Amino acid sequence: MPKPWLDLSHPFYVGMPNPKYFPPPQIRRILELGKDPMNVTEYTFAAHIGTHVDAPRHFIPDGKTIDELAIDRWIGEGLLLDLPRGRYEVVSAADLRSAGGDVRPGDFLLLRTGWGRHYGAPLYHEHPYLTADAAAWLLDRGVRALALDAVTPDEPIAVRPPDFDWPVHKLLLGHEVLIMENLRLEDAPAGRLLVVACPVNIRGSDGAPARIIAQR
Repeated sequence: MPKPWLDLSHPFYVGMPNPKYFPPPQIRRILELGKDPMNVTEYTFAAHIGTHVDAPRHFIPDGKTIDELAIDRWIGEGLLLDLPRGRYEVVSAADLRSAGGDVRPGDFLLLRTGWGRHYGAPLYHEHPYLTADAAAWLLDRGVRALALDAVTPDEPIAVRPPDFDWPVHKLLLGHEVLIMENLRLEDAPAGRLLVVACPVNIRGSDGAPARIIAQR
């Protein structure tokens, strides 16, 4: 029997979790069967809500946009690591080293903190986060992408220092290590996986919503 595919993506819908600094998503039927010859849906939302991918251009002025990244960047082997964390708790390089996974060059590293269970609740924005030395550790191991069950790998808004400057995003995206946020990892098996991450191919965009799936 073929191995089942796991959907690691949250659906998009009106009223979905949305940072307060983005306009709320809108999805509406602009043509409807019964009065029109077909159904047609219009949707409007920021590229960085729901399950999505950050392209380097998100923070790097001359970084690649979604459509400039090669298609083979979105398919490959991955490793899902369990590192349960609580409110505002950090993930350091030492934590990643001690997690026991065989992180290989070119891997998608999927980090399950357990915070995905709060998706849609206010508590979701009080998430765990990576330290700068954790991001450097990922670079040293040559991963192709960091994917996690939180809204950002950087510090939550409530604990950001006055000189906060998105260190994890800038370090990873500056080296073309992609960032994938708001994944649904609760039911995925830990260990090695085949990962397919398919963002919408938006020309010139700094990010895009994505359907991310995996197979053991």
